[in-house]
Amino acid sequence: PQTSIGVLGSLSNFSAGNDLPVDEVMGREFIQEIDQKLDFENDKYFYNYDPNKADPFWKASIKQLIGWEKQKKPDINELKWQTITSVYKKSVTVKSSVGADTLVISVEHENAERSAEIANTIMLYLIQNSKDRSKSTQNMRLNYLSQNLAEALGDLEDALTKQKNFTLDNSPVPL
Repeated sequence: PQTSIGVLGSLSNFSAGNDLPVDEVMGREFIQEIDQKLDFENDKYFYNYDPNKADPFWKASIKQLIGWEKQKKPDINELKWQTITSVYKKSVTVKSSVGADTLVISVEHENAERSAEIANTIMLYLIQNSKDRSKSTQNMRLNYLSQNLAEALGDLEDALTKQKNFTLDNSPVPL
């Protein structure tokens, strides 16, 4: 297999050793998410299971001699994802360059163009996820400030009403 460094990307939210998204990139959920775009199931490098494949004659003969009984059929979908995840974890590496806000994503694949496509897709997803997290954090802060501002405005109106009533009640001049 050929190794291709698909992307050198700069992410301001990820610095060397700080919040490096290795766990995110290597997680099954992330792999399934990018599979929607990359279609690992139809990539023979990542998934080459053939459920109709018969054992070789010698293997079938030995199994018959020792009385090996076929196990119940495995869950094909689970087997597929275990295989894809395993190959993905062996083929993809994410590193941070020392002293810079740069991620290096390298992907090993039989086809250099495919490895570049996978690395670029990973980086695009990381950039989008970073933007989404940043936007979410910003929205949470704005909601917090808006809520506190609304409470402060209500408190101010109450205080002004109390001050007005106090002034009217304690005024030496009748109104």
